[in-house]
Amino acid sequence: HKEMEVLLMEIETVIGLLRNGFCVVKDLEIAGMAPLAAVQSLVPNMTAIESLIAPLQACAIYFNFVGGTLLFAGAVTSWQVLAQWSKVLEDPALGKEAVLTIAKGNLAAARKSAVNNAVTAVCLWLIGFGFIWFFLCSLHLVYFDLLNWGIIAMEIALAVLLFYMSFGVSRTWSDAADARAAARSISEAAGHAFLASAPPDVLATCGHAMGAEPPLAPWPGPAANYLAGAYVASLDAWRGDALKRAESKQARNAASAALTAKAQGLVLTGWLDLAVVILNVVAFAGYAVFPLTYLVTEVTIKANAPWWPGNEYAEWLGNLLGDAAWTVEPALVLLFKPMIQRLVQDREKLLLDPEKKTK
Repeated sequence: HKEMEVLLMEIETVIGLLRNGFCVVKDLEIAGMAPLAAVQSLVPNMTAIESLIAPLQACAIYFNFVGGTLLFAGAVTSWQVLAQWSKVLEDPALGKEAVLTIAKGNLAAARKSAVNNAVTAVCLWLIGFGFIWFFLCSLHLVYFDLLNWGIIAMEIALAVLLFYMSFGVSRTWSDAADARAAARSISEAAGHAFLASAPPDVLATCGHAMGAEPPLAPWPGPAANYLAGAYVASLDAWRGDALKRAESKQARNAASAALTAKAQGLVLTGWLDLAVVILNVVAFAGYAVFPLTYLVTEVTIKANAPWWPGNEYAEWLGNLLGDAAWTVEPALVLLFKPMIQRLVQDREKLLLDPEKKTK
């Protein structure tokens, strides 16, 4: 299931790259810089470039509406179940306080993820709504008012997503600092004691490096006391196994290497995410020209901004900036995300191989 989800995201990213790349070509064709793009296609009244863009816009409608619906349905369903699990885990008789803390922390993360998914789903619906009118525009069926309100809806969604993405960059770098500090602590003689009080995510990373895999949470399945008891018992056994393995210096070195590699990967991921945020800010600013020229007259704009080049040129330039930014973004993600993943794996192996480190 996870592999299929990753594959679909990669397909969507490739489609976004192609769609916006073709839109850049169309923008240049409007300015007379790409004359071949104006060649007529086999579809009546559509240029060759428009016949390429339209089906990709239809894909965007599908991905955003279907993806948003699945996300929202999953978020609502899981939220109701997670609320029941929250009550079940309040029973102190389920197990040790330290283990219950891990279980509650995992549950809190799941609830936060459900809220984020619900917000993201609404944003995807708004973006899908905007793409409907883009698609029709490519077919030369222009509904001027609906097209502009579609862009406004997309701008609102993008503003919300930028808010989440900006905090995500800060959180990623914070997690990198925590992982780096944990790597130093776990490698020391008192590393076993540190691991006993380490946060659940650090314990999970260390456990994985030492061969102790954490148990799967029973949610979003129905809440039940016997399932909660079994989960807490499994967590207790896993935590005990990880702590026992941490008594070995070799195991602690493996955990330290995993955390160090993870920290470096998070730092690089943070820079990639920051680049994505900047590109989306550029896209937001570029596309914002359309709501501005739709809601405010050109006379009013020029009266308050004498440098304004005129609505027609501003719309063309804003659209070009937005399309270009949304072309570069998926290209960066497709190029650097797998590179970072491979780097983390290679770095962990290098840290565990003393011969390679000395070469």
